[in-house]
Amino acid sequence: MSDSSALWSIIAAAADEALANPASASDDGWALPADAVAFLEQVVGRLSPPRILEFGSGVSTCALARSVATSTPSSRIVSLDHDPDFVAQTNASLEAAGLGEYASVHLAPLVLRRSRLDNRLLTTYRVPDALLDQHGANLAVVDGPPDLMGGREGSVLLALASTRAGGMVVLDDAAREREASVIDAIEKLFGEHVDVHRDLRFERGLACLLVRRSVTSHVALRPSRPAS
Repeated sequence: MSDSSALWSIIAAAADEALANPASASDDGWALPADAVAFLEQVVGRLSPPRILEFGSGVSTCALARSVATSTPSSRIVSLDHDPDFVAQTNASLEAAGLGEYASVHLAPLVLRRSRLDNRLLTTYRVPDALLDQHGANLAVVDGPPDLMGGREGSVLLALASTRAGGMVVLDDAAREREASVIDAIEKLFGEHVDVHRDLRFERGLACLLVRRSVTSHVALRPSRPAS
């Protein structure tokens, strides 16, 4: 995954295939759209990322686990969710489908963290260090927390900080104003470290952030206090 031009070609092919053959739609209003789910399935099948980190659990978690089981069974998925009900439901769905060995969902309360970039307080997940692989994720998927609970800016920064060089962060809802402004800021601040591609053909827009060089030291979030 270190050759960025080759990776972008693979991503483009994955996007084309996902848009031509989207996954089955879910009636869950919180779920990723069918075309975004299909894209993640294509990415896992084509790139076989060993370590996958997901912010927000549900339909996408099961889809990722199915892809891992089929194409790269040595890979593992760690999914984070702030809602205990979603944690329990998704873990139960994984076990029922025989996918529990490939993915696990963990409760991660929402907290406020102060960004070292501009000192603002951002909502994100409180993640135990033990859940974050010391070598970093190869693929991170950001689909939480919901906008009404603080939005995803903090999660995008946490995902970037948790992704190794050569890895990728995928962000849903890239066509929405709030997410678009986050992507704009990342391009401005980390243009030498992160390549950004937006594909607005997807139902809610999709952005892929390729980490060419680690940005962990630049985007670290400092503890503040629990979100209320």
